[in-house]
Amino acid sequence: MELLNYSLTLIVCFLGLFFGVILAFSAKEELKPGKKYFVLMQKIILLIILIALLKMFNVNVYMKLFAYAVLILLMEINIKKEIIYFLLGFVFFFSSKNTNTFLLVASLIFLYGFPIGSVFASKLIKNNIFFVFKKIFFSYFWFLLVALALKLFIN
Repeated sequence: MELLNYSLTLIVCFLGLFFGVILAFSAKEELKPGKKYFVLMQKIILLIILIALLKMFNVNVYMKLFAYAVLILLMEINIKKEIIYFLLGFVFFFSSKNTNTFLLVASLIFLYGFPIGSVFASKLIKNNIFFVFKKIFFSYFWFLLVALALKLFIN
């Protein structure tokens, strides 16, 4: 995949976080009752990403079961979202080897940003939206760095 297409797709994926912030600021009163749905949406999207990756690498049944068990464990211990987004940088890069999987994973990472951005903004809703944009960028920019560095140095 060309570096320009890869980079533009990477930026669009990252914009999901900012759209989540915009969603939070435009529907402030819906944040508290909607939080449980945002968390559920995050878990479902991560599961679909894992399924797509396992299908791409043609993993056997036992490895799939192990991967699902690890994902469920990580969801239950509430691993930090910044770490998950960091790991999604690796997922983004490895999925770029297969165009169909890449399109699916890139779309899911974009959608994953919506609930992450909304929950992040709900904690800072009393601040200016540009302050929240800056905070979310510096909290999650590792996704961009990892995915871009892997593309530049490995590919």
